Amino acid sequence: MEFIEEARGQMLSLSWETYRGHHQRRDNLFRRLAKIMLSLQKLPFEAIGSSTINDSRRVVLENRPFTLEVAKLENEGVSSFIPKDHLYRSTEAYYLSLIHI
Repeated sequence: MEFIEEARGQMLSLSWETYRGHHQRRDNLFRRLAKIMLSLQKLPFEAIGSSTINDSRRVVLENRPFTLEVAKLENEGVSSFIPKDHLYRSTEAYYLSLIHI
């Protein structure tokens, strides 16, 4: 993550409660997130995983797929048995892992 000075902005978590009812700001947020997702969809990835931005500011796959279900399990103390640095080379392998969680 990149440090952003307060003069440039603030973390979404600090302003979410204040502005969550402001429809124009929320629409802008969701539009920008959608643009990011559509841009990422155009990139060819060689595996299934979680994308991160490396020190060279390039989008790379470095971690396992991190879904809401995996986050919930881990927050409850249940291990997903999927190593954090694991990438999947096929959808079949990924889905078989999900079945075993």
